[in-house]
Amino acid sequence: MKRDSARRSAPEALGVSHVQVWSKFRFWIERRGLPGLLGAFLLTQATAQSPLELPVSLEESHAGSFYFFASILPLDEPHTLILVDAHSDASGVAGSDAVRSGIRGGPTRKEQAKLFAEWRRIGRIQCYDWIEPLMPRPVDDVYWLAAPLLPDAQRSELENLARDQLDAHQEALPRDCGLLAERFHARDLPGLEKEFAQWPEDRAVIASVDLDYFAATPLENLEAAMDQVFDPIIRLPGLRALTICISSPWQPSTKQAERLVFLALDAVSRIPRARLRFEPFAACGPDKSLRAQELAGRGEKSPAFDVSKCGPALRSLLASHWRPEMTLTQTEEMAELVRQWRDDPFLPSVCIPGQLTAPDGDWHLDAADLDALALRVEPEPVGAEVRWMAIVPAGARCRMMDGPWPYAVGAPRWLRWKCQELGRGAELPLAKLRPVLDAEQACGTVKVRASVIRDGEERLSGPATLRVRAAGASGFRAALSEQFRLPYLFGSTFLHATDSNGAVYSGAECLEGADCANFLSAAYRSEGWRTPWGSASDLRQALRPLPDKTPLAPELVDLGLILDFGAHAAAVWEDLPPRGVLDDGDLCAHHLEDFPRILPLGKLREGRDAPRLFSIDPAALSGPRVIFGGDVMLARSVGERLRQGEPVLEPLRARFAGTTAVVNLECAIPGAPDSGGFSAPLEALAALRDAGIHAVSLANNHAGDAGAEGLIETAAALSASGVQAFGHTLDPARIELSGSPPLTLFGWCDHGPVSAEVMAECIRTADDAVVFAHWGPEHQRQPSDAQRAAAKLYIAAGAKLIVGAGPHAVQPLEWIDGVPVAWSLGNLVFDGHGPDAEWRRGALLDVTFTSSGSIVRCRLIDCPVIGGP
Repeated sequence: MKRDSARRSAPEALGVSHVQVWSKFRFWIERRGLPGLLGAFLLTQATAQSPLELPVSLEESHAGSFYFFASILPLDEPHTLILVDAHSDASGVAGSDAVRSGIRGGPTRKEQAKLFAEWRRIGRIQCYDWIEPLMPRPVDDVYWLAAPLLPDAQRSELENLARDQLDAHQEALPRDCGLLAERFHARDLPGLEKEFAQWPEDRAVIASVDLDYFAATPLENLEAAMDQVFDPIIRLPGLRALTICISSPWQPSTKQAERLVFLALDAVSRIPRARLRFEPFAACGPDKSLRAQELAGRGEKSPAFDVSKCGPALRSLLASHWRPEMTLTQTEEMAELVRQWRDDPFLPSVCIPGQLTAPDGDWHLDAADLDALALRVEPEPVGAEVRWMAIVPAGARCRMMDGPWPYAVGAPRWLRWKCQELGRGAELPLAKLRPVLDAEQACGTVKVRASVIRDGEERLSGPATLRVRAAGASGFRAALSEQFRLPYLFGSTFLHATDSNGAVYSGAECLEGADCANFLSAAYRSEGWRTPWGSASDLRQALRPLPDKTPLAPELVDLGLILDFGAHAAAVWEDLPPRGVLDDGDLCAHHLEDFPRILPLGKLREGRDAPRLFSIDPAALSGPRVIFGGDVMLARSVGERLRQGEPVLEPLRARFAGTTAVVNLECAIPGAPDSGGFSAPLEALAALRDAGIHAVSLANNHAGDAGAEGLIETAAALSASGVQAFGHTLDPARIELSGSPPLTLFGWCDHGPVSAEVMAECIRTADDAVVFAHWGPEHQRQPSDAQRAAAKLYIAAGAKLIVGAGPHAVQPLEWIDGVPVAWSLGNLVFDGHGPDAEWRRGALLDVTFTSSGSIVRCRLIDCPVIGGP
């Protein structure tokens, strides 16, 4: 078949593959490393040609695939269509040149969408003729999977019949592109996989799966049958888009149709880069198919999948994974259904009794605790069967980028995750995770979900992420070990993901995998350092070289000691005897074309030059630090203890030593006693000062509990005691930092008299602005839409840091457009039990600045709440 020769490289034109050419240079590249500028240019060029997301659609009629492909594909570039279908769908459209012209005629996507909406209304494209108008571009050829196994004679008969249908209109209504029959091929599954093995990586492929292909498959065999089809397709490096249609008129029952929809959506949900369009309400006009005519002749209406009547299994799956951007037709109707499903009192969730997830929503555990902890389901699954599944990568490597790179050649572009049963029962001992964790260290990241079957009805929990660090590991090494059992993902620099709460992640933080440098950078970033995503060269430029004979002090290994081999990088994992000297027996952690591994330096050095040593710049370790704390309430029982001379805040002194400390003061300190509300005694002034607190925000709902006059008295008393107050007026506080520009502190309360827009204008006029915001609904562990909207305003106005308090719960730390946002630090000093365990957990935000005022490190530190029972 003729292909566009311009898409082939010079080596390929000579009959030499990329693999052959680059394998000769691999060690040369690794020894010397690509120069940073050249490497960045080549990386950008390669990535510009590589789709980073897989578009997927699912709707009732196969005609919908026409509209989806026509709206997302470059229409004049060739693609191979893999058609999985019980029917060939090869009928021609009479006058199809008008369709080809129509999809290219509109100068804007908006006008194209308007045309498609009209075509859908009148049924211009049908489920049996949708392919031909897309040929010969963007569909260059078709490989039809007609059945799992086909005798050659039957395969040939089906192929010839499809070809006849494709060109049936040529005598009466010849099309400009001429005959298309030779472009259509019928195959069975072994034949199709044989074709796949011969295709080059850069062959652009699209796939369309009609679920009627599985209509005759018994219910109990559907999952295995679908895996048999989906797995080889998803592994194709050239796969560019996927559509799935339900074809209810051809399904033997609504139960079979729903089960197939469930399995298809579940499979797509386990492709991290998939971007699903789920259109259960979309229609393609009057159905003119023979099947529809047959049903009409019997007085029956063509069935269609009704998502509003789906069972608990599909409802729970959609409750976990559906988002508004997935459905464009009747979005609000779909959103209302999902809201109802999420309120299901039997909808299960996974928990570890007595444990809280980290602010990022994951469980961070020590491998030493695996034998002592267990997962359970809430609500308690009385009278139900519980099946526990791990969601693990289906392969050890993935290649997101095209280009002449020697890594992960031949690997799939789209990472796919599979389900592996862990056990059954009301609880799952965490020791049963060991088979899906690193075999030697029992560490790594794994997602777990529970299936609860009660009275014949199945409900699924959402996936819970467990990040297990190697036993006793801390800091950089702990963060490395949490990435074990995640695949090698070449091109992870360009990953971006948004979770259901609106948090945006990038690079290896997406927990899909990493390549060598990003594996290391993710560990640094977990510790708060702002190392870049990129190549080994990019990481090297962000660190500081060390002398070759640098002693291996334990604190240096814990900080992160990088071994730079040029294009590859690793980290020292453990200094084995002889201590203090880097030698071939010392253990190293690295990530290259497989799951992360720990191996001796001598093994890692094979074929490579001696590594250079890099680590965090020592100057960054000694930069000025500012620590922010959450809600400090010094009234009620805490105030009584202060009156009696008890050093309630003494534990903060050591934490704040050598830093500038700023907290949210959630009370008044008026001159008059017993002023009502949260009114603290005057002893609180000295307690704040002696704890090392330099400034407090009064922008909250309790600083004025003693009235307007009490608020003024509080601010004056704080100032007189040496503690700056801000937030009670629009005037900011200015705090000096040793060796770095001063910070301008603004306080803002979302229930106060100052709007977010007014506050943004104040920020716009200031240098080095930091916003301490009291915002968000109480006792919520994720930021609200209103918090996100306000943060967006402040970042646009020039804020360099945003710190939150008020919800009495710790919320995540995010970086938004390069600005750290600590949504809520929870309580720091507060009495009472609170509504849940989150009340007793607080966090500190530890920020390190450079001499120029840039933030070089920013991290949340756990801090138990002071003042409780």
